[in-house]
Amino acid sequence: MGSYNSRVMDSPTIEYATTSDGYKIAYAVSGNGHPVLLINATFGLGSHGPLESQHMVEALSARYRLIRCDPRGQGLSARGLPEGHTFESYRADIEAVLDKLALPSVMLISTRYCWRISVQFAKAHPERVSGLVMSNAEIPAMSPGGGTSRHAFEDLARISWRRFCQMVVSSAYIPPASVREFQAGITQEDMIKVLRAIMAFRMAEVLPSVRVPALLIWDARLRLGDNASEIARLMPDARLALLDGEPYLASADGTSPAMRHINGFIDSLPEARNRPAVLAPKVELSRRQGEVLRLISQGKTNREIADALVLSERTVERHISALYGRLEVRNRTEAASYAHQYGLA
Repeated sequence: MGSYNSRVMDSPTIEYATTSDGYKIAYAVSGNGHPVLLINATFGLGSHGPLESQHMVEALSARYRLIRCDPRGQGLSARGLPEGHTFESYRADIEAVLDKLALPSVMLISTRYCWRISVQFAKAHPERVSGLVMSNAEIPAMSPGGGTSRHAFEDLARISWRRFCQMVVSSAYIPPASVREFQAGITQEDMIKVLRAIMAFRMAEVLPSVRVPALLIWDARLRLGDNASEIARLMPDARLALLDGEPYLASADGTSPAMRHINGFIDSLPEARNRPAVLAPKVELSRRQGEVLRLISQGKTNREIADALVLSERTVERHISALYGRLEVRNRTEAASYAHQYGLA
């Protein structure tokens, strides 16, 4: 494996959105540009996770407006999944985050088993998904022909939680992912319910109905080529990149094989081709108005804006009223839309 001089990534500012069924969903925003929502499997916002996640976060933040989201039951989001949990329930998690940020649509990027979350959302809301990127969309022990039955996998998680975590981390994640971080990302009870939801997921019924462009990226070291090809075959508009070496490790030119595929895929979409790189704002804003607008675009309340800028709520209200007049908008949603359109978010 090639070397990687890992630097300590900045701790993200964690925000929360509440779903229609009451779950608090943790998310963090970094970077500027086309909005991209990253759904990471198991390793939450509070951990660095495996190398592929570190590389992906850094590369995406450098070019896009990256929103990272911990699904329900994982990371810093609310725990305690119900009996009969299914992947359809995660749709409310994405809806809550997009609504909080006033984003009409987003590019969805998912890792490991979370690809099921993104395709379920894309099937239900194609108008809110500009495209899908699915990275290493399974783990070997749960792949067809992987040598371990899915029921045996669940049994191991129930009988020996630590052995289960060790097996997953050693077989499905590239170091330095740790068992301790994996265990911190999800409880034994919630993991068992996720495994049951995976077993109940019928990809042959779901994938043909996903009518948005998709890119599947696989690390050939994880021996998932057959699984990748089957998923790509079932989707109406999917392309597959099976990459050798370290797909997310940057080369001398600062890019990685995986990110070159991702950037090319996003740039090829009609929405990207028809979107100016950065529009010039129609009006000039004061520094304080720009700060207020940026925080509105992040879904902050007046109280949160006041705390962030060390102002009174009444002063914030006056700034927002003046901002609406300058931008000729009527509400926070229109103000946030302006911020995204003109690169001020």
